[in-house]
Amino acid sequence: MKKSKTTEHFATICLCLLAFFWGISGLFAHSMTPPPAKGKEKLIVVKNNKLIFDPYEHVGENTRILHIGVATQPKFGTLNFRNDNTIVYQPNQDLCEETDEFAYFIETAQGTETYEVNVEILCESLTILSGFSPDSDDDYNTFTILGIQNYPNNTLLIFNKWGEQVYSAKGYQNDWKGTEKERPTTADEGVYYYVFNDGQGHSYSGYVQVLAGS
Repeated sequence: MKKSKTTEHFATICLCLLAFFWGISGLFAHSMTPPPAKGKEKLIVVKNNKLIFDPYEHVGENTRILHIGVATQPKFGTLNFRNDNTIVYQPNQDLCEETDEFAYFIETAQGTETYEVNVEILCESLTILSGFSPDSDDDYNTFTILGIQNYPNNTLLIFNKWGEQVYSAKGYQNDWKGTEKERPTTADEGVYYYVFNDGQGHSYSGYVQVLAGS
């Protein structure tokens, strides 16, 4: 039986539409399925403030970014992508003392990469943690002062329970692991007294506990 021209024309249209939608579905699958994350960025923001960061730090200023998208939405805030390709993270109103996480992907001519972000939402611009365990595998295995990168001219003094100075630093960078003058302290754990000056006329003092074990 001879096929009519109308039937052949209809079949051609169907094949074209099928090929078109197949290509479109592949495009969406590529955009919505970014590769595993290369690493995790750790950032800090104070409550009711915005955090703006530049993805060009990953790909280089001379690289053309084709597309940026969200791989995982934040739980405690919102993400916005600006026309200049910078990313704005805004924590929820009045929220603090939380850690948020999200992921975004960057597509360039070289391929697509995914980056995870960990954000500490502080109540104040400077937060001094009250304890740490040097043997722990978590992020806080040193005496940690959140937001310290904003105070490069800081000084830190640490004293043991007998009032003896066991540590001092100018431009402290969250690297004291409970050592006494670069040697392990005589006690595996204990409470130490610190005096921290932010280099901008403000001084903070208090106690930090060094815990043994993980």
